Amino acid sequence: LIGDADDDSTRSNVEYDLDYHPFLIGGRFGYNLAGFMGGVDFSLSPNFTLKSTTKTVGTEVSTKYDYSASYLGLFAGYNFPAMFRVWLTYFLRAELEGEELPVVDDEFKGNGFGLGFGYTGLPIPLMSLNAEIRKPTFDESFDKSTGVTSVVDYSALEFFLSISAAFDL
Repeated sequence: LIGDADDDSTRSNVEYDLDYHPFLIGGRFGYNLAGFMGGVDFSLSPNFTLKSTTKTVGTEVSTKYDYSASYLGLFAGYNFPAMFRVWLTYFLRAELEGEELPVVDDEFKGNGFGLGFGYTGLPIPLMSLNAEIRKPTFDESFDKSTGVTSVVDYSALEFFLSISAAFDL
């Protein structure tokens, strides 16, 4: 998966901008029967940038830190006979973990959902061109330096384009 995510939500006086560099890697393990499919979805982004801008009266301060992102969810969908497929994913866990000072091992945790659409009529067998939208919501923040866990209300809207290969056993 490759993509970009932007967030307009504001937590007190902080605004966030999210960016995946260079990609997100993922996979699904599941079962397909008579067109219906379901299973487990996971994805990782080893280099995810979180830029925060703090605004106060007359000033604006921006910081940029690298995080790793991981998602784990359950998906259900349908493979149409006419070379298309759709799926819905509920992410049981969405997590960002700090990768550089001063945010090493700091975490954001939450859940979310996704909706995907795939075109399976490519000239290469078992390949699919996909578009997906995700809406993770983070409700917990952990600051390792202070040991404090905070309740947050932070969500993002993410768009992805991907190419996938099916492996059937």
